[in-house]
Amino acid sequence: MKQPVIVIGAGWSGLTAALALAERGEPVIVLEAAPISGGRARSIDHGGRIHDNGQHLLLCACTRVIERITRLGLDPEQAFLRLPLRLRMHRPAAECLELGTSRRPWPLHLIEGLVRARGIALPERFAFAACLPDILFNTPSEESTVQEWLDGLAQPPSLCRRLWHALCVSALNTDPEQASARLFARVLRETFRPPARRADLWIPRRPLSAIFPEPAVHRIRRLGGQVRFRHRAVALEARAGQWRVQCRNGARLEGRIILATPPWSAARLLAGIPGTGALCRRLERLVPSPITTLWLEYPEPPPLPAPLIGLEAAPYQFVFDHTPLGARGRLALVASGPAANRALDAMDSPARRAHALLRERCTGWPATEPVAWQVRERRATFLATPEAERARPGADCGLPGLMLAGDWTATSLPATLESAVRSGETAAELAYRQRPV
Repeated sequence: MKQPVIVIGAGWSGLTAALALAERGEPVIVLEAAPISGGRARSIDHGGRIHDNGQHLLLCACTRVIERITRLGLDPEQAFLRLPLRLRMHRPAAECLELGTSRRPWPLHLIEGLVRARGIALPERFAFAACLPDILFNTPSEESTVQEWLDGLAQPPSLCRRLWHALCVSALNTDPEQASARLFARVLRETFRPPARRADLWIPRRPLSAIFPEPAVHRIRRLGGQVRFRHRAVALEARAGQWRVQCRNGARLEGRIILATPPWSAARLLAGIPGTGALCRRLERLVPSPITTLWLEYPEPPPLPAPLIGLEAAPYQFVFDHTPLGARGRLALVASGPAANRALDAMDSPARRAHALLRERCTGWPATEPVAWQVRERRATFLATPEAERARPGADCGLPGLMLAGDWTATSLPATLESAVRSGETAAELAYRQRPV
């Protein structure tokens, strides 16, 4: 029998890599330390309530994710609620900022959206329009932070505070004073280049695990591959291009390896292996950044003006209403980035403060306090600084038989589901090329 490709990690990148290889007839074994698949984008059971570990969403620009889901037999239009991109940013005692795209062809959808925008003063409107060519066609310097880039584009501080900062931290999970301008510009370009509907939002209608991780595991097994849960890899050993994996439970396997763990875990596994010193130093420069999701459940659907709203001057940047998704009265409030999470740590009762905040910003909000629970992924993504962007390694790390996969590899995108899927496909292609003849 051919030696298998051993995929370490059953997150979105590892499952994508295993699936791509199994579909080409390659034997694969997936090792996952946890009892479930999905990694940092999975569904969990909280007292009988099934919900995701955070509020994940896609853009229509996430073409590889959508294609993978479709190949598993799911209709994305059924699995997700598709909405045109519209931002409604609520601020204390002032008019909301409302900005979105229209249904006209590109680029008229951007122009019409700007003309119809509300809550934006005329100088802000002109400044926004003037920076669009730079966003769509020019590349910021490698060293620039998002804040430095916005200053160079003459964006008013009020527009930065009310719009650009919220977009930056939600896309990169990094505060604008630290975030890579080049990476942020890529996200905007992917979102707003033709066709116009690339900017549409896709919000999961069902638990995320049921959309990709669980169907992927079933498909891998049907194709003859293996997915072994509660198999934590604790040591790697390289011998003449062949790799051996040792698990905590005593299992040992040999073959080509796709290392699809988070970068800090990958660095621990690779430490001490000859030829990996430079790679480990690069991985150590990828610093984790948290995301906190506060779930609120009201007896009746509260009167949110849209399925997605933003909150200016609040630790939670965005609020998602799950009533249109079939979960009546359930809201997800998302706090991305280090600064917002530090602000939450300083609160004595985040749920009560969030309820009061919504009553203040939204007309007719119910007085009854909701059932609340909070989920924090302390290592949700890497901190997307200019230094981190330079440190991200490719799938080919220069060691025969070893490939890297993960949203933290050099995919030209931030740590997103699309980045994870793209990296898994790249790693699978490299592993397939290295198969014994």
